[in-house]
Amino acid sequence: MTDVLYVGDRAIPTDTIPTLLKQYELLPKFIEELAIDEAIEEYDCTHEEKQQALLEICQRHKLTNLEEQQQWMEQRGLNAREVEIMATRSLRIQKFKEAKWGKKVRRYFMERKSGLDTVIYSLIRTQDAGLAHELYYRILEGEISFEQCAITYSQGPEVRTGGRLGPVPLNRPHPIISKLLSVSQPGQLWPPRVISDWHIIIRLDDIKSAQLDDPTRQALIEELYNTWLQERVTVLTAQALSPEEQAKRAAIDAAPVQPEVDPNNKLDPSDDPGATPPASPESVTSSPDAQKRILTPRWLYSMHQRWMTPSIDRIVLDDLDDLDDPQNAHPNDSNPNAPQSLVSTSA
Repeated sequence: MTDVLYVGDRAIPTDTIPTLLKQYELLPKFIEELAIDEAIEEYDCTHEEKQQALLEICQRHKLTNLEEQQQWMEQRGLNAREVEIMATRSLRIQKFKEAKWGKKVRRYFMERKSGLDTVIYSLIRTQDAGLAHELYYRILEGEISFEQCAITYSQGPEVRTGGRLGPVPLNRPHPIISKLLSVSQPGQLWPPRVISDWHIIIRLDDIKSAQLDDPTRQALIEELYNTWLQERVTVLTAQALSPEEQAKRAAIDAAPVQPEVDPNNKLDPSDDPGATPPASPESVTSSPDAQKRILTPRWLYSMHQRWMTPSIDRIVLDDLDDLDDPQNAHPNDSNPNAPQSLVSTSA
């Protein structure tokens, strides 16, 4: 039986949702979020980090008491575990970024440094070659200031700033201009150069060499993360839209799982409810491979139970209005079935 999602008067079979995502051009965004979830799956947060994240959600949505918290959760169809996952997601993403690119960012900085240096420069442009050379020599001899020349004779938007442009990344201007600036000393004036239909005069006013400080470091990690995410989404989207790939995955999922058989090892008979227990411990194999095969189903079941059953310490016990009142530290202790707050003051 196909599950149905009811939206207003419309019943939407859940197996049609992928088609709707494609029609609404939401599939790439959906896949992007799935790719992020896959990447951060192994990263967790401390109890204190979870509590802080939950507190920030309450502050962001102005949830000042238990009733408002419960109403907010009900409106979004969320339980406490789902709110915790949502609240800590950005922090887990940051942990993933740092783990994946934190040690690589210095090398990346050196590769990108030329584009991270910033410059302030002055420019005059004109389509009259003779005028450009005349202005160059008049500025060089000190007969007229660069600023006055730009205001009077330049034919671009730089006329409004007296020819002064920046600060901008060194690689932002035209390649010819960038090359001149990269080999200039502050105050250096260059003779007219031809770029397209323009004759330009360039002077470097100031250059600031990029440093790997914390803002630059974070910006570069974000750049690496966005590049990775875009590439990952491209691959996953292509797979999702490929009928051949989908048929292949469906065939793999439908195929029965065949247990591995090692003639040199015997599986623990205790895994079979109908088996007779061994007469002595020595008759049970201690092979690591056999133990791995035996324990894996139990491990998966255990993780499933842990995931599906909310842990007491994940639920917040204090009303935000009563955080400073010791008498109200645990307002819900007398009624374990009462709604619980999102934020707790105790681990």
